[in-house]
Amino acid sequence: MSSRRPCGRLAGGRPSGMSRCCLYAALHLFCRCPAGSIAHSAAQLPSLIRWDPIRKVWVDMKTNGVVSVTSNSVTNPAPGTTVAAGPSYTQQGETRPQRWSDKSFFPLVIPDAEWFQSCGRIQDDPLTHIASKCDLFKDVVNCQQLAQMGYLPSGVQSFVPGGNINGGFQLPNGCSSGNLGVEYDGLKMVFNSPQIPILAVIAKDLPLSKVYYFGSGVTQGRLLNIIMLKAEFCYAPPNISPLYVSKSATYSTGMQPGTAAWSFFKTVALAPPFTNNVAAMFKGDSADATWTLNVQKTGTDTVYQGAVNGQITITNPQNAPVTVYNINDYVQGGPQSTVSCGSPVPFQIQPCSSTVCNYVGYWPAAPAPGSYTNLADVQYSVGDTAVMGNQVGTAIFQVEQLSAAVGTINTAAGAIPAGQAVVQDGMAPQAYGFSGTSQQSYSSQLTCPDTAILTNQAVLTASTGQQITQTATVQKLCYELAVRIAQTSAPYVGRWDWAVSKVASAQNVTLKPAETAWDRYVNQQLDLAQATGQDTATAMDAITGGQNLTSLTADAMPGSTNEEVAYTVTFTRSAPQAVTGSAPAFQSVGEVYITNSSPLNAQLTEVQVSMTNPFGGLPYTTTASCPMLTVAAGQTLTCRYIATPSFNPVGASVSASAIYQNNRNGVPTGATTPFTSAAIIVGAAAAPAGASRKLQAATSGEDRGDNPLANVLSNILKPAPAGGTTTSLSINNLPPIPIPNLPEMPNISGIIGSRAGNKSSNGSSAGFNLSKFMSDVAKNMANDNKQGRDEHEQVDISIAAESSDASDADAKAPAPAPAAAPAPAPADTVVAAAAGNPSEPPQMPLAPVVAAAPAAANLQGLQQECVEAGDVFVTGDEYVTGMLVAGTFPSGRICSTTTFTYTVRYGPFKECFNKQAVNKASWVAADTQQAGNASSTVNVAVEGCGAAVAAKAKSYAVWAKKSYRWDVQKKVSPSSVTVGRDQVAKATYSIDYIRTEILVNPKLSTTMQFDNLAGTSAVTLSSFSFTVTSLCDGQQRQKTGTFKCAASTIPAGGTPLTCQLQTDLPCVGPGVIVAQALAKDRTVTSVPFNFPAPKSIDVLSESECAIVVDEFSQGNGLLSGNVTSGVRPYGKLCGSKQFVYTAAFGPFQACGKQKATNVFFFMIGGPTRSSRANASLN
Repeated sequence: MSSRRPCGRLAGGRPSGMSRCCLYAALHLFCRCPAGSIAHSAAQLPSLIRWDPIRKVWVDMKTNGVVSVTSNSVTNPAPGTTVAAGPSYTQQGETRPQRWSDKSFFPLVIPDAEWFQSCGRIQDDPLTHIASKCDLFKDVVNCQQLAQMGYLPSGVQSFVPGGNINGGFQLPNGCSSGNLGVEYDGLKMVFNSPQIPILAVIAKDLPLSKVYYFGSGVTQGRLLNIIMLKAEFCYAPPNISPLYVSKSATYSTGMQPGTAAWSFFKTVALAPPFTNNVAAMFKGDSADATWTLNVQKTGTDTVYQGAVNGQITITNPQNAPVTVYNINDYVQGGPQSTVSCGSPVPFQIQPCSSTVCNYVGYWPAAPAPGSYTNLADVQYSVGDTAVMGNQVGTAIFQVEQLSAAVGTINTAAGAIPAGQAVVQDGMAPQAYGFSGTSQQSYSSQLTCPDTAILTNQAVLTASTGQQITQTATVQKLCYELAVRIAQTSAPYVGRWDWAVSKVASAQNVTLKPAETAWDRYVNQQLDLAQATGQDTATAMDAITGGQNLTSLTADAMPGSTNEEVAYTVTFTRSAPQAVTGSAPAFQSVGEVYITNSSPLNAQLTEVQVSMTNPFGGLPYTTTASCPMLTVAAGQTLTCRYIATPSFNPVGASVSASAIYQNNRNGVPTGATTPFTSAAIIVGAAAAPAGASRKLQAATSGEDRGDNPLANVLSNILKPAPAGGTTTSLSINNLPPIPIPNLPEMPNISGIIGSRAGNKSSNGSSAGFNLSKFMSDVAKNMANDNKQGRDEHEQVDISIAAESSDASDADAKAPAPAPAAAPAPAPADTVVAAAAGNPSEPPQMPLAPVVAAAPAAANLQGLQQECVEAGDVFVTGDEYVTGMLVAGTFPSGRICSTTTFTYTVRYGPFKECFNKQAVNKASWVAADTQQAGNASSTVNVAVEGCGAAVAAKAKSYAVWAKKSYRWDVQKKVSPSSVTVGRDQVAKATYSIDYIRTEILVNPKLSTTMQFDNLAGTSAVTLSSFSFTVTSLCDGQQRQKTGTFKCAASTIPAGGTPLTCQLQTDLPCVGPGVIVAQALAKDRTVTSVPFNFPAPKSIDVLSESECAIVVDEFSQGNGLLSGNVTSGVRPYGKLCGSKQFVYTAAFGPFQACGKQKATNVFFFMIGGPTRSSRANASLN
């Protein structure tokens, strides 16, 4: 430090025995010691190198770092050590100043706690309230150290008043300074700094440092109770730019007149293949035209020069020198300037000083009037740092409008710069400027549809006022294709196909009669008996012979008197073949004529035909078939089309479009242009007045004359020829002939069915007048013969000799293809061809594009959408009809596939017969008059009426003979035995003889009686037969045979015919016998007669006894035994009996296998019958 207190007593009466230096050393602070010691020699060290007596180290007071001091090769000598030469030091580390709170050794006098809290503030003294906080350090600190510790902002500046603390001072702040006034009386200090706020004051009183902080800074304040040797004021760094750049700018002009002259002409050229500036095209084509502007210039222009100049002032506000490395000066949108600063770059600007540079920039031509900005960009660095910076200075100047004497020309494209010319062209995309001889080309596109001559004008205007006008001309010729569409035949309208099928639940019905002749006979006899007063029971016994009455009546017969048959009739509506893709449902055929009147060939992509939908749906489109797609110049191309829409085309509007392939410069562009014809109405062309459709018929190749329909229908009513020849009627697309009594048409099915089945008929039905019908048809056909009809309109109706399940519309005759219409076709030809409605789509010589077959549900306007359905029985002597008991007969109008189910009951019938029930279902289409039918035949048989004869058994006898059946069973035990040598084997035999009584030769004898029930005439019988059925061991066995009677005729009202019948029975068991006889073609069947099982009437004695024998078989390998006990059977036996005996075998000398076979048999005499039974011992 620059001043020290003398050694001696301390202020305040402290003893002088301890110098102040020693006292401070005891307080861990630094001091200088007396001369003559190391401290004296240490004075040769920097003043900040001090001795720390507590830690015994040297310390750098600026960084508080420990240093290493060396003197005469002695490291870190203690103070007071004598050294011969000045010491040196080395920095070793750094320590931060310690605050008072960090001290480990307290001084004799320390501030109290109140001071740390109040910083010496007095309540009534506002100037003492400036300190925001206080702190006490044991070391001497400065502002920069406080900034390093974070107590003050970085870059803080400091000022220490030199000498006396009192007085006025200047605070340096960059290139300026501020006033600082300080008053200090030894205890308090007052300061005033009006320009620069003070951040902190450090009161330094060795070895202490008191710090007062003032927050963001104050300009005045009072500090109390402060003792210090030095005061340090801390304040913020100046807020200044590293460098300031300013400049000025002035614009000036000058010019000299010139002798420039201009010439100009304009040309146009079409792209190939076009020549002579003529482009022939179709509508939608385009051609490129190239327009060229040729400009020539001679002479010299007006000499013009503009300049901007001024000064650039560069100011260094720093305390350090600034080095300038580069100055870039220019005008935005203008020239670059030349800069002169007196010294070339790089050069330095001293602290707080400025340098002035001059610059100038030149324009080669006059700039547009307006405001311009001149910029000077200075590149520099501050002090010895290598960091570069940039600072920009600007100046704005004005360029004024040239005076009238200069002669500036203004056009619609703007002012023309001096020495230049502008060409304005109405077709060009912009105005073009020229500064000398040059040319400029641009292109435009010529497009059709309109033919036109295009003349284009261009005007050159020079800055000198010269003006030239030039023109160029090009021509475009635009063409279109003429398209016409025509029908070549009448439209075809498809039909729904109808078929009817009929299925009966039974084909054969067998019934029993409701009443038999026996029933009538019994009722008659009972009435007669009751009239004579005889009771019913006695009369019935006399009538039936004691048999059960129910077995003789119709009720007792098997079967039923009636039976119900269920019919299922299905009318099936099927979509036309178009649904499968084999044929269209609708068709309209025509031609498209494309005429090219231009000199160019026209290339088409396709020819489209579009048809509106009369039903409100989407239109139909198709592509016509063309022999080629190029329409030669001056030629007409004929294309043909077949339109197959999903709707009825009649009444639709149809037009054609030739799709032309557009070109640009003769090259296809991919774009197309349609040339569309006027629309025509499909089917709108009317036939000549009174015209109708001719009917063409063929019936098995036979010529029917001028009225084929009448002949064919009358032929239907005739029996079919032998061999079942089919009658075929061709009525393609039958026109709406006014057929009378149309609602009664179903009755015709009954008539046709009757005739077709080769059965008799009355030829008429209720509700239908056949004669009138045929008469009306004949009249209609006669009228038709007077008028022209289309020979190709045919519908085939086939009526077979037998009932058919097929629709009458199935047998179509193919329609011949119409002749191709000429092309182009005149209008009247189209009208004539449009008449009629061909039954099948016409064939085309060319293959047209046919659309995919639509779904049936999408077809609109088909013919035969609905039909009238009917169902009738065929009547006549050979036919029977039933009664409807459930469901309904098919009838009425149906428009979709419909199934009718109904049940008909046949019976009861009193008479027996074999007849047919023929039931026929039919349909008729109202719009086309086509019809179809299907029939079902049920064979009805009523059986069991019988002849007017009753047959019954009056008496009977059954018997059989008694006989016996013999059975025998034989056993041996054991069946196998093993014995040793010289040993004996024994076996026991048991034989059971069983006699059973049986009956044989069963017989039946009965008297059959045949009664004449009619009683009015004799009845002759023949072919007498019987059937016997016996129950044999649970199984039925039958025997049939014939018998004879004494007579064969039963007189009227005479005695019944009796016959004796005797026969063997199938077995000894109960049974039933039925007798039959033939009366004319009727079978007479007796009432079944039940008989019991036969009983024996005598005995067959020859089977009562049997001769029995028992013996051993002899032979190789066979042994015989000796009876050792019991009795062996032998002799005559006349009842059941058992024999048991034992036989011995051996002894045996040799080993081996032997066998003993014992055989018994018996014989039964008259006739002799024998039986054997074996028992073997191994």
